[in-house]
Amino acid sequence: MSFRSRTLLWVTLLLIGAVLANTALLARSARQNLLDQQAADGLLIASLLARTTSIVDQFPVRMEQSIAEQMVVEATLAAHLVAVAERAGLTPEEINTVLREITASTVLEEFWITDERGRAYLHNIPDVDFTFNPDPAVQPQASAFWPLLTGERKVVVQDAQRRELDGQFFKYVGVSGVDKPRIVQVGYNYATLDELRQSVGVARLVEQLIASGEIGAIRVVTNSVRTRIFQTGSGISDVLTEQDAAKIAQAVTSGQAPAPYVEGNVLKVVTPVHVPGQSDVTAGAIVVYLPTERVQKVVSDQVTNAAGLAAVVLAIGISLSLGMSRLVTEPVEALIRAAQAVTRGEYKSARFRAMTERQDELGELGRVFDQMAREVSARDRRLALLRTIIPAGVAMSAEKDFNRLLEQIVIQAQQVTSADGGTLYLRSDDDHLQFMIVRNTSLGIALGGTTGKAVDFPPLPLRDAEGRPNHTQIASRAALQGEMISVDDIYTSREFDFSGAKAFDERTGYRSRSILAIPLSGENGQIIGVLQLINARGAETGDIRPFEKDEVIESLGFLASAALTGYIREQSLREEINKLRIEVDLVKQAKQVAEITETDYFQQLAAKARQMRSKKQD
Repeated sequence: MSFRSRTLLWVTLLLIGAVLANTALLARSARQNLLDQQAADGLLIASLLARTTSIVDQFPVRMEQSIAEQMVVEATLAAHLVAVAERAGLTPEEINTVLREITASTVLEEFWITDERGRAYLHNIPDVDFTFNPDPAVQPQASAFWPLLTGERKVVVQDAQRRELDGQFFKYVGVSGVDKPRIVQVGYNYATLDELRQSVGVARLVEQLIASGEIGAIRVVTNSVRTRIFQTGSGISDVLTEQDAAKIAQAVTSGQAPAPYVEGNVLKVVTPVHVPGQSDVTAGAIVVYLPTERVQKVVSDQVTNAAGLAAVVLAIGISLSLGMSRLVTEPVEALIRAAQAVTRGEYKSARFRAMTERQDELGELGRVFDQMAREVSARDRRLALLRTIIPAGVAMSAEKDFNRLLEQIVIQAQQVTSADGGTLYLRSDDDHLQFMIVRNTSLGIALGGTTGKAVDFPPLPLRDAEGRPNHTQIASRAALQGEMISVDDIYTSREFDFSGAKAFDERTGYRSRSILAIPLSGENGQIIGVLQLINARGAETGDIRPFEKDEVIESLGFLASAALTGYIREQSLREEINKLRIEVDLVKQAKQVAEITETDYFQQLAAKARQMRSKKQD
């Protein structure tokens, strides 16, 4: 048996031993652990229910207030509606028809709108004639709205009570009229409101928790240990035992939840209910009843499953030990092959993708190795490029012919980046980028420099006629921002205007894709030109790929800038020297003339000349 198979077999045996040991331990402690977990869950449920109860108990009051506010809005809208309708000339019957349509399509049940004498001539109840009376003895309910007619009140909100009309319980809200003294009243049947209260009450919440089937029963008690709500779904008795009463009293008195306890087949959890905003005052307690039959069944099932699992693991471990060895060693062999590829300088991340896409520890190892291999490959690439770029920089710096220098900058840049094409722009005094060199290896194009062929492309403006920066073209933006810019595919990019390149492709059948623009700066940091490279080619396949923006490419830009700046500086120095020589020659000539005119011989000749001029005048 191989070492790999023996190792996996030992792992299988150890796993079986661990499963058997765990089975023995589980048989002793599983029940208590599950009970503890169930108690913790029950305590959490009870605590949440207690907090919810303290809040939910306030819902009916707040709901009543919210309903009253909404009814004020409805009554106010009705007052304005009636005023507008009557000004528009609608008859009472037409208005009543509208009111009936509103109550038929909404939850609002009644409208009562009076004239100046309190007679409700507008309402949605057919065949009813009702007049408000200010006397509480006559109309205990309706008389409360009479101050709206006299102007003493603007709004009246009334709790639900029996009305004089038919003895039903209704909640009414009224407002005064907006166009004349009148009562505008809206109403809801108390049964509707009571149903709404019940839907958000504690009893409804308890009922829903019991319906989930996870809880046997829930009891809500007051601080006097009086049962307020009891709901059960599994036949648990509603009788309070002595231990129940003692635990509830302890929770109410201390304000803390006592330890859960088991009676029969029921686990009971008690927690206090605090008054909202007063953590030291209790309003009662919650008792959650959790059946333990499920715990017993789970313990039994776990023990049985653990024993069966040990047998299954033994059979599967032995039968799959050899097969698993292959699955384990294949990733290792893939790592070895990848390491050998790195050593040869032939590593390709795509060939290692099956390893890096794994979601296990081997996949993590593969991803770490892939990152390391790519870094090593990138380092080797940078070293190889540096071996190329340093001689290129030396060659550019040694060039004394300006046209050849410009040409060398493009040629060397193409070699370093494996670019198929290159263009060199120089910045003119009128803020344009002037085409100086244009080269394309595939098309055999070479313009400018020492070729003697002029570049007839129009210059690129850095700014438009109104002085705004030209950011639509990649070369002008690189010059304006002083940053290297790379575009992977000009036909998918929406950031720049590549209409010129696309027109060139259409004329020549060429396919421009990747572009890299490198700004060239002078001594004071001012941009003096832009080097633009087109279509980087892969070293092995020759396919077009995006340009890589790294420190080697940046160094290429620095070297090109240095060579160009050095040449310009040298030319400027030569001009200064020539100017200085001319000035020195003039000074020497002036000195020689002065020395001649100061000799005796020259003075005598000058005197004779003056005498001859005077005789001639006589």
